[in-house]
Amino acid sequence: MNTPKHPHLRRALVALTLSALFTTVPARAINAIVNDAFTSDTAPWTLQRASGIGIDANLTSSLGWGRVMIGYGGTSKSHVNLEHTLSQPLVTNAYYTISFDAYSSVNKSIDVLLRNTSAIYHSSYGVALTTAPTHFSITYQHTAATTTDVDLSFRIGGNTATFYVDNVVVTRQGQTSSLMTRTSPTAPWTFPSVSVNINGTSNPVQTKPFKADAFDFSYAGYNYGEREIFVGIPTAADNPACVQTIVAAQNTDITQKIIDAIAALPATLGGTVNIPAGNYFIGENKIGDAIVVSKNNVVIKGAGMGLTILNVHPTYHSAALVADRQDATFGKAVINFVLPLSNGNDSGDWINGNVLSNAAFVTVPILLGDKLITVSDPSNTLIEGATVNIRQIMWPAFVEANAYVAGATKPWKWTTYNAANEPLFNVPKYGLSYIRKIEKREGNVLTLDIPLPHALDPANKANATDKGITVVPRALSNFVQNSGLQDLSFAGTAEDGVSSSESSMGTTVMATGLMNGLFKNVSVLSFRSLGLATGFSVNTSFINCSVSNAANCGGGGAGYGFYIRGQNLLYKNCFADNVRHGYTTAAPQTSNIVIKNCSALNYRFNTGINTGETVDDTHLQYSHGILWDNHYSKGAGLMMVHRGNQSGLAYQTCGWGIVWNYENEGINPLSPTGNDLRRNLIGITPGLFGIVVGAHSAHGLGLVTNVQSKTSPGIRVADNYTRINGDNMQPADWGSAITSAAAQVGGGSKRVLFEHSGSPVAESIYDIQFAQRAKVLPLVP
Repeated sequence: MNTPKHPHLRRALVALTLSALFTTVPARAINAIVNDAFTSDTAPWTLQRASGIGIDANLTSSLGWGRVMIGYGGTSKSHVNLEHTLSQPLVTNAYYTISFDAYSSVNKSIDVLLRNTSAIYHSSYGVALTTAPTHFSITYQHTAATTTDVDLSFRIGGNTATFYVDNVVVTRQGQTSSLMTRTSPTAPWTFPSVSVNINGTSNPVQTKPFKADAFDFSYAGYNYGEREIFVGIPTAADNPACVQTIVAAQNTDITQKIIDAIAALPATLGGTVNIPAGNYFIGENKIGDAIVVSKNNVVIKGAGMGLTILNVHPTYHSAALVADRQDATFGKAVINFVLPLSNGNDSGDWINGNVLSNAAFVTVPILLGDKLITVSDPSNTLIEGATVNIRQIMWPAFVEANAYVAGATKPWKWTTYNAANEPLFNVPKYGLSYIRKIEKREGNVLTLDIPLPHALDPANKANATDKGITVVPRALSNFVQNSGLQDLSFAGTAEDGVSSSESSMGTTVMATGLMNGLFKNVSVLSFRSLGLATGFSVNTSFINCSVSNAANCGGGGAGYGFYIRGQNLLYKNCFADNVRHGYTTAAPQTSNIVIKNCSALNYRFNTGINTGETVDDTHLQYSHGILWDNHYSKGAGLMMVHRGNQSGLAYQTCGWGIVWNYENEGINPLSPTGNDLRRNLIGITPGLFGIVVGAHSAHGLGLVTNVQSKTSPGIRVADNYTRINGDNMQPADWGSAITSAAAQVGGGSKRVLFEHSGSPVAESIYDIQFAQRAKVLPLVP
């Protein structure tokens, strides 16, 4: 991969513990190795060869492994060195973990070093490789002064062999949260329920329980996160027509060629559209969706990020009329994975429907994290293997708690009204909806494939005729399935006919109602207003993707890198830079979102906009079940709060979420007019509950004790922060600062647990849950 994933991290060394073989997934905080997976290339790894003795060794990437073919390796292991420069200094007295998978074509001994031109800081000599892939983990402490320009070096010379390495990780170790425990280093992790006093030092003592694994996030993503390569894509062996290759001259528009290639794929099979290396245009003179992928099992594949570059043509428009273009960007794109339906809707329309004539009804309350539900199914429509939509329309008490303005003519905001200004509570878009598969049926008890991320009670009726929680089959033929993009880049050009590039509108890629999708090694080098967006997609992964350089970072929904609407979505090792918002969730149908090992850098506004927040955030209407796991920010804050009427009926934007081991550079560049853009502030105030563990600043800058201090270096961790009053912030809207590492429930919100604020924590909730439930199958050359 050639896009930096986590350009910060630390590393350090001494005290060795070497273990081989897979046990639990190791602690993986933010990785100091830029190219850990050798997905498509080897940079910035380098191969150092001893001079003057005829060394014959070459470095390549092979099926996701780094491969060094050694024809002649000299007489010493030090004669051939595979090296990677760490991205940040090693911090004095900090502990680190270095881990990797490796094997060799013959049994071989290698050395693992951390060094620079001045010294060797750590050495693990005689690491024994066999012909079977093996996982190694080393723990060390850096006792020297903080050190820059350190290389991780594998000494692999000395004999003729082929050396393979993958999943190279260097992470700074953190403290262990009270929310997880294990009896020994090799025992599985467990997640105890931790009760914390919500009244602080005041009496009476009133405790609230918190449990980090109340919901299992590990099901998010393509094939439940268990595959990071496409599976089930037909090849030329199935049918020669299953592989189509674009032939075109450089710098020409290839829109129609891609459309024709997709059409040429067998309708019942699908296949791959290959685009060779080069610069091309797409979208010339197109309006709306320029390229539509509506078939199953279709991959559009380039020669690699930065090698195949698709430039959005200046004459592409999201809509014919200028006034319609901004709204159109949330449903139309240069490339859209969408299935038009016969009723005039499309594959993103699963959030509607649930016709009562064929509905079953949940009869027993559902708890957060449940996979078992009990139904009344008089028509016997729910069978094993069926895909269903489980939905509950928002009921009056729910809306009143989250989107209500007392004294207003229409005080309940998440509903429609009749002519008498009476709320109706019958609109599907204001509903908690979940697409699930029935794995097993025993009587009236259904086992679902993925847990439910919200408690639901059939007693909560939306209106007099409401039937509560409905369960209705959804035909898979109404979705685009098992499709996506791989190994290519996009670039955006200013839109024709606009006054400036900052007025350009357009979405580069949209996945609308895509089920089981994968976007891997896709970089958006520049874009107009939305980069990579989802429109109610399900079970989809974005792996090693990046979005950078938004032309339009203005209001009304522009400058969004990853725009997230859907459920069971995994964003892993992704990167957003020079955008207004990098990772933004929206809509109550958005749930079970995992943002894992991602980075956010240098957010900004359009020229002349000097107020607001340059942050990652939940943007409107009650997204829930969101995990930020080992997220890194520089020049970008993080918000999951009540936003009032901002962004159109936003109000309580987050039901619940967890932020685990969040790192912020702790700097807060102000707007040109000196306004606070909250670049170093984390504000988590969900409607139900939140957990914030290990929110810390880089370089030991510490916690800022006054959340309204816009110039103090460090991280501002705010409890009960809101945006109800928009830019007209009142003193109470800022909430209060968390100023210590102690486990505590914020006194303002009384529903958010903070722990280890100001310092990193060990492990990863997602990694642990995933390791205990499933495993990604490795690619072995």
